[in-house]
Amino acid sequence: MKSNHRFPLRRQIVWGMRFFTILTSLAVGAALFTLSNQYVRANSLQAAEFNLRLVATSIETSLDSADALLNWASIDSTVRRYISQENINGTQTIAAYEAVQEKYYSSTLYSHILRFFITNENDRHLQFGTLNSSAALNRTSINQFLPKGYGMQFTTDPLLPGSPGCIALSQPVHCGKGTLHRGSTYLALDTAIITDPAADYNLTDGSALYWEMGSRLWQIENGSLTEIENPLREVDYTLRTGSNNGVTEQTAWQGKVQLDGQKYYVVKVTLNGRSAALVQLLPANTFLLHYGVYLWLVALGIAIIWGLSFLMQHWLEWVITRPVEALQKRIETVGSGNFAPDRTVEWNNELGDIGRGINQLAENVDSLMTRRVEDERRKQELEYRMLQNEMNPHFIYNTLNSIRWMATIQHAPGIAEMVTAFARLTKSISKGTQKLVPLQEELALLNDYFTIQQYRYGGDLEIEVSRIESETLCRDCMIPRFTLQPLVENAIFHGLEPKGGHGSVLLDISTDPDTGDVLLRITDDGVGMPPELVAHLLDEPAEGAEKAEKFRHVGLWNVNRRIRYSFGEGYGLTIESEEDVGTEVILVVKENEGEEHYDEFLDDWRLAGIVKKYSDYIRYSIKMLREKSRAIEGTDKDEEGHYKAPEYETYTEDETLNSMVPIWKRDKKKVKDEEYAQFYKDKFGDYSDPARVIQSKTEGTATFNALLFIPSRTPYNYYTKEYEKGLQLYSSGVLIMEKCADLLPDYFSFVKGLVDSEDLSLNISREMLQHDSQLKLIKTALERKIKNELASWLKNDREKYEEFFKNFGLQLKMGCYASYGMNKELLQDLLLFHSAKENKLVTLREYYEAMPEDQKYIYYAAGESTDRLAKLPAAERVLDKGFDILYLTDDVDEFMLQMLRSYGDKEKEFRNISADDLGIETDAEKEEVKAKNEENKELFEAMKEALDGKVTEVRLSQRLKSHPVCLSSSGPLSIEMEKVLNSMPAQQEKVKSEKVLELNGEHEVFAALKRLFEAGDKEKLAAYSEILYDQALLIEGLALEDPVAYANNVCKLMV
Repeated sequence: MKSNHRFPLRRQIVWGMRFFTILTSLAVGAALFTLSNQYVRANSLQAAEFNLRLVATSIETSLDSADALLNWASIDSTVRRYISQENINGTQTIAAYEAVQEKYYSSTLYSHILRFFITNENDRHLQFGTLNSSAALNRTSINQFLPKGYGMQFTTDPLLPGSPGCIALSQPVHCGKGTLHRGSTYLALDTAIITDPAADYNLTDGSALYWEMGSRLWQIENGSLTEIENPLREVDYTLRTGSNNGVTEQTAWQGKVQLDGQKYYVVKVTLNGRSAALVQLLPANTFLLHYGVYLWLVALGIAIIWGLSFLMQHWLEWVITRPVEALQKRIETVGSGNFAPDRTVEWNNELGDIGRGINQLAENVDSLMTRRVEDERRKQELEYRMLQNEMNPHFIYNTLNSIRWMATIQHAPGIAEMVTAFARLTKSISKGTQKLVPLQEELALLNDYFTIQQYRYGGDLEIEVSRIESETLCRDCMIPRFTLQPLVENAIFHGLEPKGGHGSVLLDISTDPDTGDVLLRITDDGVGMPPELVAHLLDEPAEGAEKAEKFRHVGLWNVNRRIRYSFGEGYGLTIESEEDVGTEVILVVKENEGEEHYDEFLDDWRLAGIVKKYSDYIRYSIKMLREKSRAIEGTDKDEEGHYKAPEYETYTEDETLNSMVPIWKRDKKKVKDEEYAQFYKDKFGDYSDPARVIQSKTEGTATFNALLFIPSRTPYNYYTKEYEKGLQLYSSGVLIMEKCADLLPDYFSFVKGLVDSEDLSLNISREMLQHDSQLKLIKTALERKIKNELASWLKNDREKYEEFFKNFGLQLKMGCYASYGMNKELLQDLLLFHSAKENKLVTLREYYEAMPEDQKYIYYAAGESTDRLAKLPAAERVLDKGFDILYLTDDVDEFMLQMLRSYGDKEKEFRNISADDLGIETDAEKEEVKAKNEENKELFEAMKEALDGKVTEVRLSQRLKSHPVCLSSSGPLSIEMEKVLNSMPAQQEKVKSEKVLELNGEHEVFAALKRLFEAGDKEKLAAYSEILYDQALLIEGLALEDPVAYANNVCKLMV
């Protein structure tokens, strides 16, 4: 057999190794190139950062010296006396001049100082510097040096020729414990303090060095500073940090910028404590100059990979390809008919094991082919004999059919029924080929056999199935064909016929509680057998015995052996019998112990109640012989015809205990609403009719009937731990669990009702139910059915649904909140909220569809009642914009919306009206409020300080219209959520939201606050702040922290 594979193993290995090598080379090359690129760029930027830091340090040293000179001039007593005293003599003037002169000439910045002066900004000046060509410094010209306030700035000297650029530093001079302004000190340095340290700075081609102060930028080039338009304003810098002795320090800023179509990297080093920085611009193509070496390394790595690949390829060919080709040739040899063993393919590895297996297979095939010739000959002989034997039952079956039709024509239904049953038995025996059949098929054959025997013995013979533990046993239990009929026949012929053919044969079907095996008990009340006969009933029939030979294939021994052949030696028949003794069934009950009265189960009323509870709806009648009493006819009158108390007699009669036909299996079109209501009230102990009835029949992977009820009122203990959810669970009409909680999710726990399924076992335990796959399928189907029913109810009968929602809407909301919003899609469209604009309950879908196009969020307010929420100051602005507000009055509402996060295909977020940003302000309004907040910053700081940590911020509000004040929250925890959490009994540590006190900038109260602050009346401002804060608490429905203090503050305003 030649191989015609398009891709033989050798080619697969070669191309597989090449493909793997190419992928590995590409991956390694890309990784090495990326790493080298990052390494070169990081090293270059780090080197630039280091060089910039050296230059910056030199400049900082100069500026620190300048600060020291100014600090000295500001605090020196001689200088301060000169500029602060009203009357000064010449000696004091000379002393001040000499002190400043000495400090000036001893400064390390002497050569860089253009101008240094101390002035009282009027008529006293002490000035030094290169002033040969300078204009005079007087009361008028002094104002040209300090127009922009104090600090460091880049400016020009207006009194020197050409107004040269300089770095100017200035400080105020204060007296009287630093509160009285007496003058200023001013120091102008030439730009050499920047250009000199940068003179030897090494720049690569395309690079540039800059000096940055504020938003202005100067290029450092050829020892001079040239101011240019700042192209680096939009650079998005990233702060790079480093570690020094284990301490993280900020080192420099790095960023990227695109200039004139070219990409640049920016390194920026700021001067400590100053709004100035050194900036270097490096073109991105600078790094390409260093890539040559790394490209050679990448090439070398790829070459090594290819070399290893070729070595691996040759090794795989030696250990795999060649042995596989040898095995292939060996298989071709065997296929051609040569079964002689070949020991050269039996290597000492796994492929050698395959070779040994092929040799062994060849030897076995050779042996089998020899035996097959003999088997074919024997098979032909057996087929011939079987064809002859099949003719007999086929002929008998056709003959019985002819007899049945003749009996029917001649109006002999008994003969026809008997012949039909016998024909079915004959057909089953002759046509059946399966060794094992379901128990229900055997029961059908037994029924046909009973039909025949009943006509033979008349009404004196009874064959009855007394008990079936579970109907699933009939369907799932497999037994050997033609097992029960021989056993029943033995019971009739050897047990009942000797006593005249009257009696009963009972069949009991159950499972062994210890092993789970199926037990079939066939009991008769015949003559019985002596123990010595019972002991040998299952022995193999003796050779030559005529009777044994006649019945050996249908007798007890035959059945016993077939059961053992099918299931093992541990299975088979067990026979118990005793001569002339009937059978007695004894119910054993425990003795009473303490408060446990077990003898109640012997009371017929208790037994009837148990049957009614657990087996009321099985389709077989359950009867009990019960003792009853009745009035004796004619005893209700005396001899004179006057009425009297009648006499009673006791009698017994069979009473059917169960209803048999369950209401949920009846056609729901034929069941009246009154019947459903009565069933609900009887079964579930409610005195009110259900609000809605849900009847469902489901077939498929899970087959079950369900009858569900939604109560019309909330159970008294529904929201307590005592309430137990669950549905009654039936198996084929038998109650197996009173409340199965696993059938309902918590958010549908208000549903009552029952589920009946034939797929569940009668004696399944609670633990097994929790893991039963059928139960999970039923739960999923019920959940979907309930949801669809509620959605239909909401759509078609809104008024009744709103009544239902008042009773159980909180549970649906809890379902949305639980499991972190996992049930959001299932439940969110069933929720109802009060609409501020509509003044009625609306769904989220209705709110969403009514939203204007420019509305950014779904707005809500949370509180105790809709009346209180409608009066909130924050609601006024939102409603004026034409936007609706959802009023939340349940404790769980706001927590639930945070789990939902958003709604609709546009993902509109939920937003509390007391939140920071409501999205209704224009950019101009935001800028205006921001400017006013900055303008009144000191007032707000004073109010915040007066409130002593009660609020995180005081600011002007964008949401208030007519109200003077309100509270908002700036964190994830809202004010209403704080109130809910703190009201919980288990909450030991109180939580606090981040409250913000918002003021109406257009209100008269704010104007009053400004007047108090400008007048410096801190005590009254603090009292006003407390009053406004307490008013805001009352508006939000929060308790006052100190009601007495609030009352006192209000009374002070009245005096």
